Amino acid sequence: MNLYLHGIGHENGSPIHVDDALANKPSTTYDMVLTNPPFGKKSSVTYITEAGEVKREAQTVVWFYDYRTNIHHTLKQNPLTRADLDAFVACFNPANRFERAATWGEGNGDGRWRAYTLDDILARDKVNLDIFWLRDESLEDTDNLPDPDVLAEEIVEELEAALVQFRLVAEDVGAGV
Repeated sequence: MNLYLHGIGHENGSPIHVDDALANKPSTTYDMVLTNPPFGKKSSVTYITEAGEVKREAQTVVWFYDYRTNIHHTLKQNPLTRADLDAFVACFNPANRFERAATWGEGNGDGRWRAYTLDDILARDKVNLDIFWLRDESLEDTDNLPDPDVLAEEIVEELEAALVQFRLVAEDVGAGV
């Protein structure tokens, strides 16, 4: 779904192939498959060593980047651009994930990049990952909210754009909407 929402795959067809790898021998095999990890209480990483031994390691740190709080994008007036994600990419540090450093801390309560231990996550009600730590400035200054008609128009724009995207997804998966 994220691929489609970000414009990947609907022009040239889906880059995702869904099949049962146990029913038939696949025509292509892969050394690695990346997925969203399961965050349940049994969350762990399973891998096979070069000797063919199956190993399992518990994940000890979960990194979060809060791009929701105090960030406002609209499709027409303030659209999301690749440059808006540069700070996240720098924090994510794809070149060396072991050198990641939180931007949030005692000295910086406004940092958007923060790590939680697995124990912290598991202690949350139903292992809830909807985590906020930044103060939402719009909740403090309700006198400066846009007029209701402006808010309503922004909501309509967002809903119409989402409907267009969902129609494209439905067409790609053959729903014929």
